[in-house]
Amino acid sequence: HGKVDDGPSTTTANEEENFETTTVEDNQSDLWVTVYGFPAKKTSYILKEFSLYGSIMTHKLGNGNWMHILYSSKHEAQRAIASNAKIYDNNSLMIG
Repeated sequence: HGKVDDGPSTTTANEEENFETTTVEDNQSDLWVTVYGFPAKKTSYILKEFSLYGSIMTHKLGNGNWMHILYSSKHEAQRAIASNAKIYDNNSLMIG
């Protein structure tokens, strides 16, 4: 079984799209906040609380007790970060 030569390598539309997506995420790095220290059953509660700091564009759950939240502005992300070590849920959760 010989290898077929398809000619010179070219970038596909998918590869270009992935590059653009990565670039956008890199440019948004100061809009993402990682929140940790809560049980999975409190995810909706945490999203509700953290929406008080600004508009949440999306979120990504981690494999443990954390998630990443994307805010619409750097100012909103900074407000959320300033809440580090705040106690929530009737003094039962300290979130970092």
